[in-house]
Amino acid sequence: MSEWKRNFFMVVLSQFISMMGFSFAIPFVPYYIQQLGVTEPNELKMWVALFTASSSLTLAVASPIWGALGDRYGRRIMLLRSYFGGMIVLSLMGLVPNVQMLIVLRLLQGTLTGTATVARLNPPRP
Repeated sequence: MSEWKRNFFMVVLSQFISMMGFSFAIPFVPYYIQQLGVTEPNELKMWVALFTASSSLTLAVASPIWGALGDRYGRRIMLLRSYFGGMIVLSLMGLVPNVQMLIVLRLLQGTLTGTATVARLNPPRP
């Protein structure tokens, strides 16, 4: 197997595991927000929607920046940065005292991750 094919396989595998890990807890967010003290149903819906949308908002702004930095400094270092940054932010999400801090960390998660733009590989031309 050529080197670029092996690298491509490893990036696809790491991307799959990363995206699965980042989205694994999404179905449990309403229960977690309730544990943080939000019990009124309409308020809970608002916080869940804000949690869900906040990452995408900052991801849309940060992804082109991370992609450009990946082109300049190398995609491997950008993937490692995003994976480790996401890991730290997700770990901190389990320690938040209130829902507002959870949203701030979710915004930070969207800013730090953005692996799809960087993981896009261009195989060498023949």
